[in-house]
Amino acid sequence: MIQRATGTRRTTFAPARRRHGVIAGALVLLATLPWLAQAEGPQEKDERVAQVESMLQSVFDRIWKIASSKTDGMQKRDAIESLLSERLDYAALARGALGPMAERFSREEYADFAREYARYVTWLLVQRTADATQPAELVEVQLDPEKGIVRALALGRDRRRVFMFQRNQPKGRSEMRLVLRQTYGEWRVAGLAIDAIDVTKVFREQFQAVLERSEPAALIEELRRRNRENEGVDPFESRSE
Repeated sequence: MIQRATGTRRTTFAPARRRHGVIAGALVLLATLPWLAQAEGPQEKDERVAQVESMLQSVFDRIWKIASSKTDGMQKRDAIESLLSERLDYAALARGALGPMAERFSREEYADFAREYARYVTWLLVQRTADATQPAELVEVQLDPEKGIVRALALGRDRRRVFMFQRNQPKGRSEMRLVLRQTYGEWRVAGLAIDAIDVTKVFREQFQAVLERSEPAALIEELRRRNRENEGVDPFESRSE
């Protein structure tokens, strides 16, 4: 009788232990769920990405405000050039445009080249804003932690305005891909590609062709000549209202 009673106790307590184990496991799982949800949820945006987003959106809005205003065209040009000069890393753009060919330049020649190239690039970018029908739209901003740079994608002017004389006009808005570096505490554009065309690479190929047959002074003079031609040009003059 005693053995049967003991056996009965064992058969009744064993399921109870299993129930307690299941309950304890469930409590542990419930306790960890908030931490799991927090880990799998959206991460806090990197501060550098937030800075670039805020800066670029501000620049786009200010450029559009200037470009769409009733101000004189040359005043618009001056205002946009001043704004761009604050956010373009001219030193990086000049280095990229010359590449290894920079070794052929003396210090004075390189300084002259960098100055004229900065003026020319700024002028080209102002031209792109002159016939825009809407402000540039920031689409994506990503951090490249290994290189310490930020990459941004934005939509620019309507492609049909750029290729209006082509039979098969590309649709949609042009894509601008920007590479930004932080210099002296400010984020500036150090690289630019428009519709998959790397602007720096295009200039490098053109400059290389010039330097293969001429000295650096010839390239500098060519840039200086183009800048003189563009000095009094109003890029907004032919813009359709």
